[in-house]
Amino acid sequence: MGLKPAQGELNAALLPVLAHIPNTHLIHDDLIVAARTVQDHDRSVDLCMQAISDTGMTLNAKKCQFGKKEISFWGMIYGEDGVKPDPSKVEALGHLTAPTSKEELISFLCMMQSNSDFIPNFAQRLAKLRELMKGRARFVWSNEHQICFQRLIDAFRKDILLRYFDMSKPVCIRGCSHDRSSSNACPRERSQTSRICIQNDQPS
Repeated sequence: MGLKPAQGELNAALLPVLAHIPNTHLIHDDLIVAARTVQDHDRSVDLCMQAISDTGMTLNAKKCQFGKKEISFWGMIYGEDGVKPDPSKVEALGHLTAPTSKEELISFLCMMQSNSDFIPNFAQRLAKLRELMKGRARFVWSNEHQICFQRLIDAFRKDILLRYFDMSKPVCIRGCSHDRSSSNACPRERSQTSRICIQNDQPS
């Protein structure tokens, strides 16, 4: 069958096996068990192990991690308090050089788009760079573009933690719109100590 459909086939096989087990998150060929308490976590792990064993499947022990306070997954660090970018990814961005073509700019913008949740006012910050992508616009990198490029990287390198959504706590939704983008944020509480759970910023 080749490598491309392998993850999908495994996901399709595991989904009915694990769907009924609480606190389990199956993403492609990765299984994450996360719970509020150690007891709930361990109970779900036991159920997962039993369900997988009952189907005759096996796990690669070298790839398994248990009892972790935080994990690195798809370029993010998931911990007790929330989600943040993987420091190795943040460090790598600090060594990026300015794009020299539209193709390189597209690659950079796609990379930043995948991390836009951690960059407040994302669409507004990249507006100047997007001008280089319009129609048949010539790719001429100016000082303004360099400033925009560097500020975008600097914004991502700040220590931003997205909190998990907690339905038991007050929520405040804030939004704004202008000619270049619209944005919204969902702080967990409306106070000086509020923490962002979700933020979204889209070009107009």
